[in-house]
Amino acid sequence: MLHHIPATDLLGFFAAHHEVGVAAFVHYDPEPGWLTNAGSWLFHRARMREAVSRHDGNLSMRRAHPADVLLAAVGQGAPGYVAHCRSGQSVLRVLRPVTGTRA
Repeated sequence: MLHHIPATDLLGFFAAHHEVGVAAFVHYDPEPGWLTNAGSWLFHRARMREAVSRHDGNLSMRRAHPADVLLAAVGQGAPGYVAHCRSGQSVLRVLRPVTGTRA
């Protein structure tokens, strides 16, 4: 879901977690890179029936944020949380979690 939020709005998204006082959060998002792009193109080509869905689905994956961008947004927007997010693609891990727990 995070790839649908512009980088400029991520800080506000994570700040909302801080404001309502959630104890922890986890958001899964694609790891950006060539493997995600290729897999997304193949998946959307095989599963989507309409041309706009095939096109937009693949573009959506290309908007995925790097781990350092997500971690910076958590750090600035929700400074009371300890955040984790792995970086680096593999065939077995295209989606990766961004987690935060209250310190």
